[in-house]
Amino acid sequence: MSRDLDGVSPWLAADKAVPLGHVISAAARTGKSPDGVVARLKVLGFSVPDLASLPGTPDPGDSVIISRDLDGVSPWLAADKAVPLGHVISAAARTGKSPAAVVARLRALGYSAPDLAGVPDSFDSVDRIIISRGLDGVSPWLSADEAVPLGHVIVAVVRVGCNSAVVVARLRALGFSVPDLAGVPDSFDSVDQVIISRGLDGVSPWLAADEAVSFDHVVAAAVATGRSPAVVVARLRALGFSVPDPAGLLSPVDFTDLTVISRDLDGVSPWLAVDEPVPLGHVVAAAMVMRQSPAVVVARLRALGLSAPDPGGLPGDLDPTDRTIVSVELNDGRPWLATQEPVSPVHVIAAASETRRSPAEVAMRLVALGFTLSPLIEILDDPESLGTS
Repeated sequence: MSRDLDGVSPWLAADKAVPLGHVISAAARTGKSPDGVVARLKVLGFSVPDLASLPGTPDPGDSVIISRDLDGVSPWLAADKAVPLGHVISAAARTGKSPAAVVARLRALGYSAPDLAGVPDSFDSVDRIIISRGLDGVSPWLSADEAVPLGHVIVAVVRVGCNSAVVVARLRALGFSVPDLAGVPDSFDSVDQVIISRGLDGVSPWLAADEAVSFDHVVAAAVATGRSPAVVVARLRALGFSVPDPAGLLSPVDFTDLTVISRDLDGVSPWLAVDEPVPLGHVVAAAMVMRQSPAVVVARLRALGLSAPDPGGLPGDLDPTDRTIVSVELNDGRPWLATQEPVSPVHVIAAASETRRSPAEVAMRLVALGFTLSPLIEILDDPESLGTS
């Protein structure tokens, strides 16, 4: 009943089916047949998989080859999913068996194992590296049902020190679908690894070869690598990615640019969308974070290719509470009030309560910041009052 077959907590969940791997490992650990383990678990009220086709006697190495991390304990391979080739190769290396023997045993145990027809007879540590998603030679593994991302191939070349043709040929020999690298350089470096990773950290997930690279990624990559946007664009294009024209981007860029184009003003994803107007609230908040005037922030956003609002009517100096009152949830963050929609009396009153200002002061400040008020709001001459008509 113990999940790790050690007689102590954590325990199997009574409302979930017992994994096939648990049954097989329990049989090997206790010396009972899988049928005997199933019978006892059913008596104890657990839901157990059908073991009609399983061998009567478990092999001592079964626990290893059916464990996801090849350590003989949970988590186990999923009985309803195909076993990755990487798992087979690593299991063979761990147990000293041939890959064919591992496949045969996995199938005997009820798992869907890969067909090794046409696959090389021998494998090495490099194979395990290039077919692992993290390029570290361990699970999780690439799926034979999905095309290998271009980014994975590029980083694999950096990691194992081979040229791209060798890596591509080996992946194809192992049965994987690999993108065409015609026209792509034969060698890559650690900077390539950074600029093609979505998180700019040199690891998966990678940019998709069939999607245009966003301008914000270019700017962030330029800051992360110390290169100009133009250099980043040129390299991404050389690597086969579709990239926007960098002509309108400033060079050089710095960390403050990452701050101003990040939605949460923290210098990291998610980023402002290049095809959407920048909210006025973002400009106000960015000006306060960067200790700059709204006009300076707008100029920088436009230089970075974004559509920013006209700062002409905005006050040069901002109040500490401005960021709060332009926030829909009054939490100093997005979502921001929309300039094309009148601000409601409810928001004005709630903002007044949050900032300890009068409703009239809040209403007048919102107007000064470029927002329109609901026709229901009437600002009286007395700045301490707010009326509704």
